[in-house]
Amino acid sequence: MASYSGSGGVRFPRPPPFPRPPPFPRPPPFPRPPPF
Repeated sequence: MASYSGSGGVRFPRPPPFPRPPPFPRPPPFPRPPPF
């Protein structure tokens, strides 16, 4: 069996990091209702 430890054995390459999703645009603020 392959050794998963860092010293000796087969070193498995780390998978590339997943790209971060773009930030969702903030919705526009709701207009304030006129005061009664």
